[in-house]
Amino acid sequence: MGFKSLRLKRSNVFYPTYGSSRNLAGLLRSITLDDEKLEDILEIEEQAHRNHEQGVEAEDLELLLKQAKKEVAISAQDIERIYVQILRGGRVPKKLAKADYPLLMSAFQQLLPELRDGASIHQAYFNRYQALVLFGEAPHHALSEPLPQDYDAYQTYLKAWAQVNKYSHMGGMAAKVDKFRPFADDSTVIHRFQQVLYCTNFQHSTVTQLKYYSVSQLYFWGMLLTLLLNKEVRFTVLDQLFSLVDTVPLFDEHIAHLDYFIEAVGDAELSAYYQAKK
Repeated sequence: MGFKSLRLKRSNVFYPTYGSSRNLAGLLRSITLDDEKLEDILEIEEQAHRNHEQGVEAEDLELLLKQAKKEVAISAQDIERIYVQILRGGRVPKKLAKADYPLLMSAFQQLLPELRDGASIHQAYFNRYQALVLFGEAPHHALSEPLPQDYDAYQTYLKAWAQVNKYSHMGGMAAKVDKFRPFADDSTVIHRFQQVLYCTNFQHSTVTQLKYYSVSQLYFWGMLLTLLLNKEVRFTVLDQLFSLVDTVPLFDEHIAHLDYFIEAVGDAELSAYYQAKK
């Protein structure tokens, strides 16, 4: 696709680019959308996907959706097409109308076959743990006992995921234990986190070669820290983890990190139970 002189097919409007990257935000500032322009923009993104080329940024796609809702009678099908493109980049909408929630769920179901096929990162990528937390399903994984999924639950999961995925190092996470407590008191979050860790067998990623395996995925430790703060499930979670001593890759390294978070929780009963398991 020749992006240097890219134009919308039906209206011949110039589509600004940076090299091979499409400047959708710049285009939207210069036009009033109509049905033909919207279709041209969506077709360009879908063709880029078929060509294994990088899609535009999620923020620009959300601008497209916002502007389309103001300027055209955008269909549910086209809203869903935009959500598919956002999800293909490993993102979710920052703002989601309650009426659009079923369309987001349908878009994720459309994306799943691509993710299962192991498409290139330019075609489709979505973090396995994020998918399980937000949608209850991921390529080759599904929760065994999912709670009913609705808009309110999704918003709860979205906030919980943001909490466990916001840190850049374990020290920062351990220093902010109190930030995790509201989620540890939420039975919806606890059930979801517990289900996610169980269905992945506490594995941070798919094991291809052990030398490339890392036990330092911070969202994993954020989820486990949240569970350790809940007195109803923490012993059960530890029992499940230790039952997998022979199957969890680099189990000793997990214990080294777990020592750190058990200390950060600062609960004598939890510490005693953990030491007995070791």
